Amino acid sequence: MQDLRFNPIIDEFLNRINHEKIYELPYDNNPLMVATRARNCSTTIKKLTGQSLLKWNVKLEAQRLKINNNYIINLSTEYIWNFYLSDSQRDRFISLANNVNDINRHVSMINNTDTINRIFRLDQQKSNNPFVENFFNGTPFY
Repeated sequence: MQDLRFNPIIDEFLNRINHEKIYELPYDNNPLMVATRARNCSTTIKKLTGQSLLKWNVKLEAQRLKINNNYIINLSTEYIWNFYLSDSQRDRFISLANNVNDINRHVSMINNTDTINRIFRLDQQKSNNPFVENFFNGTPFY
């Protein structure tokens, strides 16, 4: 790991952040909420790590401080993970990440192909009944 102790930009950022917010587990340690956010933030479900969850907090602090530099966020996250967090804090982040990964692994195994095919077929249906046509295709207001 790169030695960051002499990087004034990183030092300034680390001095300005709210460390209590950084050390909090996302969504009050609710794995279902974290799993939902992880799924909604990406088109593919990525495996989370404890450090990636910490990075969410670092990003929020960077936004609060109006810092939009991924280099600073990435290096600061790594530095906080390695030098600021206690072993028990790291274990809590890792445990939450593992719980979230278990939830998302089960969610990704759900096969909804049949439901999607049925929805697609609804759109393909044609009818001579104006009520059915308006129901499926919307009502024209002109």
